Amino acid sequence: MSLSRKTFKEMALSAGTSCAKHFVFSETQLSVYLYAACQSIPRFDRMGYIIDSLRLSEDKEVYPPLDDSVILAKAVEVHAFGSVLDMGTGTGVQGIVAALKGCDVTFADISAKALEIAEKNAKANGVNGKFVKTNLFSKLKGRKFNTIIFNPPYLPSELGAEEILALHGGGKQGREVIDRFLSQYRNFIAKDHTVLLVESSLNNYPADAKRLKAQIVGKTHYFFEDIVVLKFL
Repeated sequence: MSLSRKTFKEMALSAGTSCAKHFVFSETQLSVYLYAACQSIPRFDRMGYIIDSLRLSEDKEVYPPLDDSVILAKAVEVHAFGSVLDMGTGTGVQGIVAALKGCDVTFADISAKALEIAEKNAKANGVNGKFVKTNLFSKLKGRKFNTIIFNPPYLPSELGAEEILALHGGGKQGREVIDRFLSQYRNFIAKDHTVLLVESSLNNYPADAKRLKAQIVGKTHYFFEDIVVLKFL
């Protein structure tokens, strides 16, 4: 049985209210738990048409395609071109979407398991690419890309919920990985380029959008946060 988003929201709020009777949560802590709860919506109720058309294997150690993946994939289908870096590739979904439109893709991740799954998924969908184990850009010295795609961990991690934050946590205020990425990416962009970056209202995406003069080319709304895709140079 599929739950409507309204019903699911009511259930999540009810659960949050019940928990609040026994525990004291900060707004950020509650947001983290509610985010995780929302991701438990059945797959057929949360996947977009682009990702639904792909053959994807998943693994509990690898970030799965979720709502943020859907809005990013739609942006990739429209805006990705040329030599593409799929940073933090996870299951490889963004790189696969780019490869299917003819891009030359490098799938990059700090996780060997993620690269294993991404390569398996690429083959299952009839595309090829380079697969690089790297901590952000550390193993990509000298490379230049027309498109850099990144769906970083962006949830604030002050809550010690390791089981949730292992795949979603982005350090204090959710900005640790984002800020490292933004301080380095310009060394890896070709003259003709674009960057597609996922951010959240929990880590203050409007400030980055203004500073980077970014367009918002994708957006999804939860009752406790907005998730966007920023497109910038």
